[in-house]
Amino acid sequence: MAGVHRVLLTHGTEQDIEAIYDYIAEFDAPTREQYVLEQMTTAAEKLAVLPKP
Repeated sequence: MAGVHRVLLTHGTEQDIEAIYDYIAEFDAPTREQYVLEQMTTAAEKLAVLPKP
């Protein structure tokens, strides 16, 4: 049975995600930064639903 949990991103985590987004936009593929942000957001949201131990 799965439980639902709150997932909180710390200020430091938010800064890290922003830095990753900015890096991708500047040095990798400017059209890919939104995709990567969406993938990271989806991964964080999946943490909210965990199976019971």
